[in-house]
Amino acid sequence: SYTSTQKDNPPQQRYLELLIEGARHFQVHEKQIKFLESHECVPRPKPHEFKSFGAAPTDAPLLSFEKDVSPFNGYDTPNLRLAVNGKVLEVFVKEVEGTLFKNSLNFFKQFGQRVELALSRVMYDPKYGCPESLEECTRELSAYIEHNLRHMSQVNASIDHWKIIGHILQEYKD
Repeated sequence: SYTSTQKDNPPQQRYLELLIEGARHFQVHEKQIKFLESHECVPRPKPHEFKSFGAAPTDAPLLSFEKDVSPFNGYDTPNLRLAVNGKVLEVFVKEVEGTLFKNSLNFFKQFGQRVELALSRVMYDPKYGCPESLEECTRELSAYIEHNLRHMSQVNASIDHWKIIGHILQEYKD
């Protein structure tokens, strides 16, 4: 018979919090909720641990979402531009290969190029909620979303292809 030598990894804190939120919503027995609350997990990163694409150069231009980001969707243009955490990122699509990156293109085509809103919809986090507008985003949420986008870019091997090309006005809730 087969015996795995692989060590079990505990779930992410975010995942457990989703389970707990759902269990409360559906009035699961408190004993089960306590079990989930006491379960070992990988803690979510602290704000000082968030990774970013870096700061925009001080001479980077102030760009408009409607004119300078939205038209560059990676399908009708050779480049994809995204707005996240007050920055505009750009990647030239043909420079990056792989299915994971192509899936990312489809994702941003479907959910939009305002990364805070797009990722908050599909990677709901009980700590931050699901903002309906950028004005509902805190600085911490925006930095967390940038951290996740950077991680996704490492996984899909596009990290070295992204460049910060400008600033974009972003109002934060705090």
